[in-house]
Amino acid sequence: MRRVLVVALIGIVVLAVAVLVLRREAPAPPPEPDAELQQMGQFLSDSLGVGLLLPESPGWTFVRPPLVPGGPYITAQHESHSASVRLYVLDRAAADSIGAVVRRRRDALAGFFHVREIDEVIEEVLREASQPMKNYAAYQWQAVTEPVAVAEQEQPARVLFFYVVVEHPERYFEALGVLSVPIGPESDPSVGDQLMQDISYVMQSLVIR
Repeated sequence: MRRVLVVALIGIVVLAVAVLVLRREAPAPPPEPDAELQQMGQFLSDSLGVGLLLPESPGWTFVRPPLVPGGPYITAQHESHSASVRLYVLDRAAADSIGAVVRRRRDALAGFFHVREIDEVIEEVLREASQPMKNYAAYQWQAVTEPVAVAEQEQPARVLFFYVVVEHPERYFEALGVLSVPIGPESDPSVGDQLMQDISYVMQSLVIR
């Protein structure tokens, strides 16, 4: 009787080990496709009613950043990490006007440069206008900084900002393009010119329904 019991226990242990091994060796299920990135080079959210396109230039991809309060919803990122366009989505209840959204974004940019006001590092404002976008109230701002220190770059750079915020009946949509252009004898200005065109393309492709 004792022998039969021992054999049974051994059989149970062997079975348990086999199950654990099979679980470890079983391939992980493939990730579900991103419904908002179904078409190559295009971001389209039916639930939010907003879309963006990537330029045809090489090196651009859409990146899903971690969803954190105040963080971007989707980012168009260049492989050089010197150019990007971030799309932010903010509920209307979170701000009472476009002006409040703009002030919040300006404060965030100032914090990035460790200054009280972003104007302290702005060398030139290239564009600033409040005009409708597809029948929605909107504000646009483009500016370039003076030479500043940029993380992960050995030489100083000028940073160009391309910014638009659109007031939708349910949300505020913000698109923030950022381009870092190194300053130095070895810098190739044509690279910055191409990336500037790419960012402009992404910004202009913004569609809000």
